[in-house]
Amino acid sequence: SDLPTLPGYFRMLMLMAIYIFANYDPSIDVIVLEVGMGGRYDATNIFDMDLRNVVCGITLLDLDHTRILGSELEQIAWEKGGIFQVHKGSKNTSKQPFKNDPVGTPVDSSQDEEGLRFTGSKRFFSIGTNAASALSVLYECAKIEGLGQKLNIVHEGRFVGSNWKLGLEGTHQRINAELAHSLCEAVVEQMAISLPDKGMKGLQDALRQASWPGRCQSTAIKVQTSSLGSIQVNLRCDGAHTSKSIESGLSWFQSVSSIDPAFVMR
Repeated sequence: SDLPTLPGYFRMLMLMAIYIFANYDPSIDVIVLEVGMGGRYDATNIFDMDLRNVVCGITLLDLDHTRILGSELEQIAWEKGGIFQVHKGSKNTSKQPFKNDPVGTPVDSSQDEEGLRFTGSKRFFSIGTNAASALSVLYECAKIEGLGQKLNIVHEGRFVGSNWKLGLEGTHQRINAELAHSLCEAVVEQMAISLPDKGMKGLQDALRQASWPGRCQSTAIKVQTSSLGSIQVNLRCDGAHTSKSIESGLSWFQSVSSIDPAFVMR
């Protein structure tokens, strides 16, 4: 009974992260936050948009954490779109979709309680491969929670050329790289930073050097067998927990294993 009341595990990690970000020496230039679950009520969703150079990106949405976020893609999109809230804690909220509801019906206001409109530049982005119904909800979130902002749709091939080598394998990573480019471009624009070739060379190098162990990763090990002696086995490692991410992982596996006759899909 004498122990202090502590926040939950993820919230505690977030508090520790904020403390480190604020006190780290040398000071940190850029912070990248990934929501833990959903977004609207996530512990990471605490920074007011008009206090920092902030941009938000939505990657591919699929049915996940449905017990908490909802069983419909539109409900999950609404949870994700909560990160567009300019003033956290504002009563300005778009209509939460429910099963069989029409999509895209806004609340009767596009201003916050102080009557101010958000005048930031490009802030909110989503990849264009999201379902049209999910994009419709995100549009409304950008309009209502974002105080009149536009949702910027990112398509593959705009900046990230087909000849760019990415450190992360899988064709699905190309649209993610495109989103990363758009977010970086928007932040640089907000901060009024002048970069040679708009930072394209540095971004291309960063995308080429990106590494994520365990995601679309190939590694070779030596295995000793009784009949063949020492042989090399190629391991293909990936993780997925939605149907769409499983499809992406399988597509990558087939692309890298098709040249290796030791692999047979069953």
